[in-house]
Amino acid sequence: MNLTQFSLPGVGIFQTFLTVQAEQPTSGRQHVRSTGPLIIDHTPSTVLMADDGRSVLKFIKARSWHEYFKTFWARSRLFKEVKGNQLLAGLGIEVARIHEVGIGLVPGYKYRYLGYYLMEDLAARQAVEMLSWFQSGEVSEAQRMQWLDRVIDDLRTMRDAGVIFSDCHLRNVFAQPNADQVIWIDTGVTRYLCPRSRKFARKFNFSMRRFANYHDGELTLSEEEKRRILALQLPE
Repeated sequence: MNLTQFSLPGVGIFQTFLTVQAEQPTSGRQHVRSTGPLIIDHTPSTVLMADDGRSVLKFIKARSWHEYFKTFWARSRLFKEVKGNQLLAGLGIEVARIHEVGIGLVPGYKYRYLGYYLMEDLAARQAVEMLSWFQSGEVSEAQRMQWLDRVIDDLRTMRDAGVIFSDCHLRNVFAQPNADQVIWIDTGVTRYLCPRSRKFARKFNFSMRRFANYHDGELTLSEEEKRRILALQLPE
């Protein structure tokens, strides 16, 4: 473990983190790292290119004061996404590889983020965000249905394992045509111990209905595409 200070000039932040997981051994010294260009800065997170140009940094924001306390028992949204990444990989679902994880230290001046993780840049794998790809017009209706079926297959695997991907939409799924597979990001999933319970069925079905209608107005899913998504629902 070591202390890492990140300078984020684009959003006016200079914050220290405790690096708790890294692929490369750490020295135990404090060091300062800069970041590459800003990709997006929105309510739940800030996403930037890493300064090596080959990885992506995602900084998780605290949306309420009690989220800081969840960090102490590894229940914050940072841990939820990192553990969800590991869980889905264990189920055989393709996810973006996480190389490093850092936890925000005690709140202080300009303390903004619960933590961060460094993940692979999926563009290096020639993967594209599925929503943007579908909107581009480069995918035929038949191809789009085939790719959506791959997403549905992964959701079926999650359902059978008692897992809910609550923020399920096509911005969180990437298509990798050269490997004929889909890749999931933002993996804040929840696993239920009793996937046959009514509570799980209600939560899972809500997620599927939300997914089926999520992109209305920017990408029209056909009635057949929506039917296939909704067919995953469980009896309540």
